[in-house]
Amino acid sequence: MVTGWRDRITRLVEALRRWSEQPRGQRIAGWSTRRRWMVLVLLPTLLVCCGGTVVAVPVAWVWRLTAEASRGAVSPDVAASQYLQALSYGEEEGLITVLDDEREDELLTDWRVYREAMTRSEASRLSFGTLTVGSVQGGRAAVTVDVTAVWWSSSGGALSRRSTPLTWRFETRDDDGKWQVVSVEAPAWCGGYVARCAGGTAPSVSSSPSPSASPSDDLLGNPRSMLRCGPNDPFREWHSCPSTSAPVPSPS
Repeated sequence: MVTGWRDRITRLVEALRRWSEQPRGQRIAGWSTRRRWMVLVLLPTLLVCCGGTVVAVPVAWVWRLTAEASRGAVSPDVAASQYLQALSYGEEEGLITVLDDEREDELLTDWRVYREAMTRSEASRLSFGTLTVGSVQGGRAAVTVDVTAVWWSSSGGALSRRSTPLTWRFETRDDDGKWQVVSVEAPAWCGGYVARCAGGTAPSVSSSPSPSASPSDDLLGNPRSMLRCGPNDPFREWHSCPSTSAPVPSPS
C-alpha cells in the first residue's frame, strides 16, 4: 500500500515540476488559495509520512512555489479585478493573495465590512467592465474602474435592478513581478449604492441633525395646533393657558 502511495506522489511531483516550467503568470491563475496550500504545503507532509527516496524532492523548491502562490497578480488590473471578484462572490481565499503584505489585516478588515453591508442589502453581484491602469511610477500603478451593484429577483428570474455605476480606485505596487493591492478608494455602500442600509442611516457629508419642522399654520395639515392651549386653539380666551403658548398671529 505504501508503494502505491509512493508511485502516486512521484507522478504528482513530476507533474508539479512540469507545471513549474510554465510561464509564472500562468501557473496558478486558475487555482484557489485553498488548492494551492493543499498541494504546496501538505505535499511535504505526505512525503515525510511515506518516507523512502521520494523524500529527496527538494523541500526548498516546494516552499518556493508556496511563497510564489501566496503573493500578487500578474498585473495591476488583474490584482484589482481579483479583489472585486472576491468581494462580489464573498470569497476571501481569492483575495488574500493580492493584498499588500504589510497592510493585509487592515485591507481585509475593510473588505469584510464592505461585504457585510452588501449582504445586508441583499446585493447579488458586482458588475464591472474594463479596468484602466495608470502609468507605472516607482513600482506603483493606479487602477480605476466603474462598478455597478446588481440585484437579481428572489425567484431567480430576470434581472431586478442595477445601481448607478460608481468609480473605484486601487493603488497597486510591484513586488518582484507580482502586483498587490495597497489601498482601495471605494464609494460608500450606504449612501452610495443604496440610499439607506437596514438598521442604520446612510452616511452624509454633514453630521449635524436636520432642523425640526416648525408647526404649520394649515389647520387641515396640522390639526394638533387646535388642541387646548395650542397655537390655533379657538377657545384660547376661556382656557387658562401659560404665557409661553402664545397664539399664532393672524396675517395682516
